[in-house]
Amino acid sequence: MTIPDGKRVAIVDDDPLFLEHIEAALLREGGLRVVKLNDSKSLFDALQNQSISCVVLDQNLGAESGLAIGQALREQVANPPPIIMLTGAGSERTAVKAFRIGFSDYVPKRNLQNRELIGAIRSAISRAEQDQAARERTKKLLEGERHDSLTGFYADHYIRARLEEMTSGRHASPFALIAVRIKDSRTIHARIGHRASEMLFRDLAAHAAKLDIRGGYWGHLGTDTLVSVLEDDPGEDDVADACRLMASKLKFTVSHDGLSIDCEAIVGASLFPQDGHTADAVIDTALAESDRAATLEARWATSFLDPGTEAVANSQLDDSLAVPTPDRRGMDLSPPDGIDRRRSDRRRDQRYRVLRRGRAIVDGLHSVIDCTVRNLSESGAQLRFASYFVPPDRFKLEIVGAGEPRWVLVRWQVGNDVGVQYEEQG
Repeated sequence: MTIPDGKRVAIVDDDPLFLEHIEAALLREGGLRVVKLNDSKSLFDALQNQSISCVVLDQNLGAESGLAIGQALREQVANPPPIIMLTGAGSERTAVKAFRIGFSDYVPKRNLQNRELIGAIRSAISRAEQDQAARERTKKLLEGERHDSLTGFYADHYIRARLEEMTSGRHASPFALIAVRIKDSRTIHARIGHRASEMLFRDLAAHAAKLDIRGGYWGHLGTDTLVSVLEDDPGEDDVADACRLMASKLKFTVSHDGLSIDCEAIVGASLFPQDGHTADAVIDTALAESDRAATLEARWATSFLDPGTEAVANSQLDDSLAVPTPDRRGMDLSPPDGIDRRRSDRRRDQRYRVLRRGRAIVDGLHSVIDCTVRNLSESGAQLRFASYFVPPDRFKLEIVGAGEPRWVLVRWQVGNDVGVQYEEQG
């Protein structure tokens, strides 16, 4: 007698004598355990409650047909076991239909040879196991491709695909993107070479992986940028906290060929949909903000302060944030005497780097255009709009959560950035 190997085969037939016979034969000659069933209901119950390696299904089950049961099984059961058709009055047409539905094999019941049925069962189980192993290998390969081998984070193509999904169609949902790079990375790369630069970047990723970023996950973007994606409409405080944490914790020293390299992260963030309506626009804004942080010698974390907390020194602010620039309307947007934003007066009127939602109420106060408030002082603000437009010289600005809208005067415009001054109330 062959020792059973634990494989269970469900035999579905409405002839109890045949079931008894085939059970004994499959156990004795093939080492197969048999689950005896007589209709579709008992088959579906068995598949739900037991591990079935193969189904042998009689074509003629009185009121039910094996073809119909097999098709229902393929449609309703996830990863169904292989099915073998067993019939006493078979025809070539029935066999073709069975294979089209997805049956693994077809064995005539007339003059049935036990060894033939056992061989068909064994072959069907083996092919199913090989197919499952191939699917597992493919799944692992795909999962491996989702991750970058250098950092262990999500790879560039996966991050971009995910951002595309979150910025398009009915799947669009608010999120934040935080870009992190090593300060002066290009200079460091030129000095120590590609392989050593990869080592630094890998160390940056290792330090980043230890951070507890609530609701965020890490990815590798481009050649020298890590990104943290915060989904599910993160609050501005959450983004601010994440940026501050990254800026304060992502500092480390690496020794290479006698050099001691102090590495420090520069951080830039963007929000969807405030900073653009496409994945590329959101990415570009985050990268531009990290470049700005490096240029200003200021960590991005300090850019997310609300009024009333620690201020960024005015001497650190880029002149482009304050020096008026004529826009393409040909208007002179220079501020009047007494509100010059150049260095000496900027120090008297302290500015706070913020990231808050705003609304420009224009066009006879009937149109509302969303914007981001990125720079704030007692006398005015810097606004960024998702796309370029020419605002009126005077409109109402509402800063979400900061009280009633206030009248403002446009003082300068550079691209999508607009500097406004609060109108004095007489």
